[in-house]
Amino acid sequence: MSDRCFGIDDYSSVDSIISELIIRVSQVAKVLDKFSSPSVSGPQSALEWSEERQSYVFRIQDYYLRNDESDPKPEMLVWDANLDANFKMIELLTNMLYTISEMGSAVFGDLSNAAGNAASGTALRRLMISPLAKAKRVKNSFDKVIKQLISLLAAGYGETILPQDITVTWQDGLPNDPVEEANIMNLRTGGKATLSRWTAIQRYDKMSDKDTDAEIQMIDQDESAGEIPVNEPETEGAVIGQ
Repeated sequence: MSDRCFGIDDYSSVDSIISELIIRVSQVAKVLDKFSSPSVSGPQSALEWSEERQSYVFRIQDYYLRNDESDPKPEMLVWDANLDANFKMIELLTNMLYTISEMGSAVFGDLSNAAGNAASGTALRRLMISPLAKAKRVKNSFDKVIKQLISLLAAGYGETILPQDITVTWQDGLPNDPVEEANIMNLRTGGKATLSRWTAIQRYDKMSDKDTDAEIQMIDQDESAGEIPVNEPETEGAVIGQ
C-alpha cells in the first residue's frame, strides 16, 4: 500500500492461532512426560532394604506374600490423562488456521480420505477450492503488472508490444489426472482416437524411435500369428428349396 514500505504478509492473521497451537501442544507434551514413569504401590513384603542405597527398594519376584485380603496388591499407579478438552481445542485451532489462511486441509496433506485411497483430479480441485480462489486473487493483482512490465522491457529493446496483446498463462500446480483427461477427450471427440498407437507407446513406455518401431512390428506379428483363417461356405451349386 502507499502508506507503508512493505506489503501485507500472509502470516500476521494467523500468528495468534499458531502461538496458541504451540502452547496447547507443549502443555500436552509436558503432562504426558510428567506421568510417563508410573509409581508402584503394594504390600511391605514387596520391599527389601538395600545396604548400598540405604533405603527400601522394590523387589521384583514371582510371588508376593499377602497375609489376608486387606493387604494391597502390587500394582502400578497409572494416571488416566483426561486431555480430551485439550485435543478438542487443538482441533478447533487447526480448523481456524485452515479457514483464516484460506489454505484448507488438503494443502497440509489432510485429504479426509481413507488410507490408501488417492483423490482424483476433480476431488482434489474440490478440496482445494479455497487455495485456488486465493491464488486467483493474487493472479489478478499480478497479471496486469506483469503485462505492463513485459511491454516496457520490450520498448527498451526497440520492440512495440502492447499490454493487451500479451497473454500470461498461470498454472494451478495441481497434478493432472490422466484417466480423467482421457475420458474428457473421449467425450469431446465422440469416441474417436486422439493419439496414434506409435505416439502412445513411445510416450507411455518412454521408448526411443527405434525401439517404438520394433515394438509395433512385434505387435503386428503377434496379431498376424493369432489370426485364424475362416473358411467361406461354398455357394456354387447350392439348391434353394421352395
